[in-house]
Amino acid sequence: GELLTVGSITDYADRLGSRGPYLIVAAGIITPLMFLPRWPIAFLAGLLYGVVWGTLLSTLASALGAWLHFMLSRTLLAPMSDRLRRRYRLEHLSIPKEKQFLVLFVLRAFPLSSFVATNLIAGALKLSRSRFVLASLLGMIPSSLMYASWGKLMKKPDPHFYALAAVVLVLMVAGAVAGQKLVYPWFKAGRNGPGPGGPDAA
Repeated sequence: GELLTVGSITDYADRLGSRGPYLIVAAGIITPLMFLPRWPIAFLAGLLYGVVWGTLLSTLASALGAWLHFMLSRTLLAPMSDRLRRRYRLEHLSIPKEKQFLVLFVLRAFPLSSFVATNLIAGALKLSRSRFVLASLLGMIPSSLMYASWGKLMKKPDPHFYALAAVVLVLMVAGAVAGQKLVYPWFKAGRNGPGPGGPDAA
């Protein structure tokens, strides 16, 4: 328990010096492969490096990990990705290119979506690499900002950080709910077979 206190973590980061951010990036790359969530990375980055730098660092780290996981899903992890598609009844889902960015952005921005499952399904569906990377980078910024704010609060309680975390959470939920109304029909079509988002869609 003493090793996980704010003081112990901060002292350890101070001893690491310039190597600390590299460890954050390494953790962001490795954690998706271990099927772990990304929020502890953003939380820790906010605690150690502040809201702004913590948000940028954790978003970059998680985006690199998501890209690697996405590429592995298209190749080595293809059987696992196929099982995941069957589990969520998305065997027939095919998202047109013009809708891919919106779908990925909403999944990234929605606070309760699965970071790992999104990587695997996107790879299994062979979505555009560039759209995946861009949507992941932009979509993860709100949640990274929220988690980094919470991390900063552990080190330095401040009403401004409380307000920032609360406002970001409200905006994330409101935006995700609105976005899901646009995205849900494509997933529903995927479950029901060919249709607007099915194999016949081009």
